[in-house]
Amino acid sequence: MVCEGWCANRRLEKAPNPPYSVVTLAVVLWTQAVLAEHADMNELQIGHLERGANDPKWSTILKLARAFALKPEELIRGLR
Repeated sequence: MVCEGWCANRRLEKAPNPPYSVVTLAVVLWTQAVLAEHADMNELQIGHLERGANDPKWSTILKLARAFALKPEELIRGLR
């Protein structure tokens, strides 16, 4: 296991308060290049999203959710 509360396949276990968010986990495990490859995007797009230069389109959210093996609503939960 990567850390308490997370499965090896990057899915959240039934932990009441996971120690890391999905985004933090990605930063710990993947570079922008690796995330871009898994999400079928390019590194520039990932960098723009990381810096907040662009708001993601729904298609981007779907790609990122797929890369993290999450449902889109799990990825965006808690965002405002």
